[in-house]
Amino acid sequence: MSKVDQAGLKKLGAAGVVVAGSGVQAIFGTKSDNLKTEMDEYIRNH
Repeated sequence: MSKVDQAGLKKLGAAGVVVAGSGVQAIFGTKSDNLKTEMDEYIRNH
């Protein structure tokens, strides 16, 4: 997981970053729904 910028994710507002095996989870709490919507829109438009 050396490619994961944990400090960068925390600067973006993540409350924490969990690395388990080959998976990564950034924890954003109550911001998660808004972030998902914004990411979905970005993916659709790019």
